[in-house]
Amino acid sequence: MHDGARRSKARRESGYPHSVAADERDWFRSEYEVELSRFFKRRFLWLAVAYIAFELLGVALIVATQWSADATLDLLANDRWPVGVPRPDTATIIALGGLSRLQTWLVITLTLIIAGIAALFGLVRRRAISGRDELIHEASIMIVLVGVAQAALDVYLGLNSRHGFSPLTSLFFWHFTACLFLPWSPLQSLKPIAPLLVIYMLADLLLPLPVDAPVIVDGVEMGTRWWTTALARTIALPFVLAPGLLLCWLRLRRHGSRFRTKRFRDGFVNLRRELASARAIHESIFPGQDPDAAVPFRYTFKPAQDLGGDFPATWVRDDGARMVLLVDVFGHGLRSALAVQRLAGEIERLRLEDPLIDPAALMGGLHRYCELVLSRHQSYATAICAKIDPAAGTMTFTNAAHPPAFVRAARGGAPRSLDANAGVLGIPDQEPLTQETVSIGPGDAFIAYTDGVIEAQNPSRHSLGLDNLRATLSRRDLPIDVTAHLAALVDSWTRGRRDDDVLVVMAGPMQSAPTVMPTQVAGPVAEAAHVG
Repeated sequence: MHDGARRSKARRESGYPHSVAADERDWFRSEYEVELSRFFKRRFLWLAVAYIAFELLGVALIVATQWSADATLDLLANDRWPVGVPRPDTATIIALGGLSRLQTWLVITLTLIIAGIAALFGLVRRRAISGRDELIHEASIMIVLVGVAQAALDVYLGLNSRHGFSPLTSLFFWHFTACLFLPWSPLQSLKPIAPLLVIYMLADLLLPLPVDAPVIVDGVEMGTRWWTTALARTIALPFVLAPGLLLCWLRLRRHGSRFRTKRFRDGFVNLRRELASARAIHESIFPGQDPDAAVPFRYTFKPAQDLGGDFPATWVRDDGARMVLLVDVFGHGLRSALAVQRLAGEIERLRLEDPLIDPAALMGGLHRYCELVLSRHQSYATAICAKIDPAAGTMTFTNAAHPPAFVRAARGGAPRSLDANAGVLGIPDQEPLTQETVSIGPGDAFIAYTDGVIEAQNPSRHSLGLDNLRATLSRRDLPIDVTAHLAALVDSWTRGRRDDDVLVVMAGPMQSAPTVMPTQVAGPVAEAAHVG
């Protein structure tokens, strides 16, 4: 049998839900098999204890019944039957005589043998077994042995009470009680019943019956109509076994669904806990807010999931210029966050190797890294990098296929757009990255964002769009923290149902002139350096 067939057979016999996708079944397959084995082992013990209790209770009832039969016959024999109480008929008297003739020692011995078999398998042998297949095998053997011993006792009791042997009743009892306790499949539940069925039918056919009175078996008086009884039993057999088979199917289905639900719930809680820790580590590479520097820096980041692919970086160069970098890795979630972690290390390497690196050189290094390393995993990125020099009153930028950034003037009005002048990072065979320089003045602010801002959609599936963003930035009454205002605008537009990361950064408004030139810088994996 090939591996796929073996896995399919194991799924059928384990009762694991078939309604879930194949990969989801494989997620918890080994864990479910272990859990089902433990569950079966516990219920095996319960079944054995139930059998022992049933046998002890049965022998107590037999002894009490025999005592009652002796007392009744004694009243009849000595003509002391109570006045006004109907006397038993002839068939009842014959049955009472049979019960009175029972060998009590034999009944007790057979009962103790049955209880001993249940104790041996359920209390002793079960302890040394861990695999479910072995447990099913042991449980099946126990049921067959107990069933045969109980059948011998039933035949002995039945012939003495003139009620013979009832195979269907016995089969129903052993099958249903086993299915009531054991978590096995319908097919597995039939393994001990098949040999019992053969043994019971042979015993019923070969059993010598007394001829001094009619024998009642399964409610039918035995005689020349034995063949009709056999036919009726054959027809009734599926209905006798149906309750147990249905119970097996329902229990395994319910148990498998509950296990899967619990595993998903526990896994979700663990995943949320792990993602919270991962988010704390991930966002530790983000720079700190720096609102009091000569070129203030603020940002607001709202990932669509716990982790995102948007990433800001900033530091102040030795010449006093602030570098601002905004990267947006394609996609969002864990995959993009892992790419961000790698890019952060590359940014740090480039910055430390060349403390006065310009935007075009920095972006060129990132493009090369994405092309050689990340593109193998289908990871690409857009980015914008700006060097803001308040002393020179200039800003130099490289925009690699990123949404247009803006320079918002202190005097208000429509912001200036900084459009893309390079291609996507990681796409091979591109032209060398270039940079552009624009003038800035006191009070001006550089504002950049990721596409999660302008592509945010409202419930009517209309995007926020570049025009609405430009109109918002043209207002004179914007708060100082424009980044938080724009992020709140996105939440309002989408009614809180964002499906992409949102990152907005702002450098500015610029002061008239820096008062202190910095001598220490901070990389993108640390907090931004304070100036002045």
